Amino acid sequence: MQVASALIDAIYAAPLGGDAGWSTALHAIQTRFNASGALIEVGDQRDGLLFLQATNLDGMQEYLEYYRGVCPRFELQLASSVGDVTHDGMLGDEAALDRSEFYVDFLSKQNLRYHAAGTISTTATGLGLIAIQRSPSAGRVSADDLAAFARLLPHVRRAVAMTRALGDAQSEARDLRAALAVHRDAVMLLAHDGRVTYANPVADALLRRSAELVTAGGRLSARSESARRRLTRFLKTALASPDGGETSINLGSAIGTATHVTASRLPRPAVLDRFRDPPSGAQLLVTIRTALGRHSTPNHLHQFAGLTMAEARVASALLNGETLREYAVRSGLTLNTVRTYMRQIRERLQCRSQSEVVAKLVQLVG
Repeated sequence: MQVASALIDAIYAAPLGGDAGWSTALHAIQTRFNASGALIEVGDQRDGLLFLQATNLDGMQEYLEYYRGVCPRFELQLASSVGDVTHDGMLGDEAALDRSEFYVDFLSKQNLRYHAAGTISTTATGLGLIAIQRSPSAGRVSADDLAAFARLLPHVRRAVAMTRALGDAQSEARDLRAALAVHRDAVMLLAHDGRVTYANPVADALLRRSAELVTAGGRLSARSESARRRLTRFLKTALASPDGGETSINLGSAIGTATHVTASRLPRPAVLDRFRDPPSGAQLLVTIRTALGRHSTPNHLHQFAGLTMAEARVASALLNGETLREYAVRSGLTLNTVRTYMRQIRERLQCRSQSEVVAKLVQLVG
């Protein structure tokens, strides 16, 4: 289930190499998962295709013109959260796949059958994903490979964001700080002892008003003793991760006041050194999000957004930075049950996707 460090290094090196760098990274992903193709796509209903890299674009025009409209995978992706992985098993058995013209007419012509797709970004009008395609002979993606694929997503998400932020000119300059400075999330780079080696402007502003996090002696810390202990253990766990996987923690005692922190180990120095003037000693990349306060509590959502209490609890979790999977684990519900609530919320609010739900809730109760 682990992901090789060399593969993660290739992903983080991709922004430096332009199309050639992404080709190398996608071919490495394709090989790791015994796939026939790999693709990263970020699109928006208003602005069109924002980012596209693929090892094989055969049939893409035909897909966009017709088959995307009948693709059962697309509905799964629209309902997904950042970090979710979708696959053919969620659509049924082989007989169910054979009833889909997308599988029978489109994929069969290209000797493709199975897939796994991971959501790397969502907005009110757009979606970003990475997908691998497998041939009939390669078979379905195993549970272990699905778990390994999920662990790649935060790294792909950051590499894509870095590529888009840098642009061609900045990519040539290879300035890591320039990429992180324009990131819309609060982003920090930490040394092994918690020392802050870099904080982007969003992170600086957040720390000045955060009810939970502070910097003390140049190190990331928390205001309460219990939160400091939890944060210290959390950062040590992230540093010890064998494959650079992302870990997360919620700090804050009351619903609606949580600070959501995620962390993952940076690639090895050999990759960081390819950037101009890399922050010295940086070993962890940390992102921070804060909740929407009392407006995101289940009771408030029930009263002002017209949701049932069960639906409101799911909506509250989303607004406080949790994925559907994280909420399912925390609440003791099955993921299918949580997805059912999510579908009911979309129908009630007349939204096509989960990201539209979040945007509409913010407008209604934010």
